[in-house]
Amino acid sequence: MKNVLVLGAGISGLGAAHVLLRHECNVIVSDLKDNIKDKKEKEILQSFGVVFEFGMQSVELLDGIDTVVVSPVISAENIVVMEAFKRRIPVISEIELAYRVTKAPILAVTGTNGKTTTTTLLGSMIGHSSIPFAVAGNLGISLSREAELVAEIADLNIQRDIYLQAKDRDRWLSLISQHVEVRDFEVQMLRKDGDIFWAEVNGHLVRDSAGHIVCIEGTVYDPSHQFSQKIKAQLSNP
Repeated sequence: MKNVLVLGAGISGLGAAHVLLRHECNVIVSDLKDNIKDKKEKEILQSFGVVFEFGMQSVELLDGIDTVVVSPVISAENIVVMEAFKRRIPVISEIELAYRVTKAPILAVTGTNGKTTTTTLLGSMIGHSSIPFAVAGNLGISLSREAELVAEIADLNIQRDIYLQAKDRDRWLSLISQHVEVRDFEVQMLRKDGDIFWAEVNGHLVRDSAGHIVCIEGTVYDPSHQFSQKIKAQLSNP
């Protein structure tokens, strides 16, 4: 996958866009209407090169595309999907994308009744262990985004319940090593309960008498919930 068309700009579609960006794909997201509630998320995706196409969909969207990712609400009779089949362009679901990108085990629940209850129960059971996990899918949460984040939880553990992805940890550490203090570093973070949120991280290095990095101290601010938390991040691999 290199040039990917995502059909649907809902939770699944935007989640897929985030994942595809991390895999260095060129991404176009298409939907009939711009109903994206989190405009900041849209702006962030655009800043990383995601192109949004809203309005009547046409087969021209497939020009130069090698893979199509469809959100759950997209019908197989969608004109773009049918044309992709004709052109032999692979069409995969967001669930298939999650399976392809994650290294984490997946517990899949299906059936006529009780899916949400069973899935929530499994999440509650795993939540009593020390295993990082996320509950996602047909619950208003992007499966591909959660699956990859859980699989890539970093060694940086902030007060044992907030985590950074490995690539974001390395980027943050690189910046903070160069500048000693970093302010307003925007990053996705993962809580132990599986909740993902955009945060602004401020921090500075704390060194011992020999000059070795001991930890990072600062604050994590969650703008969406107007929540700020002081952090003292121990580094498992200083």
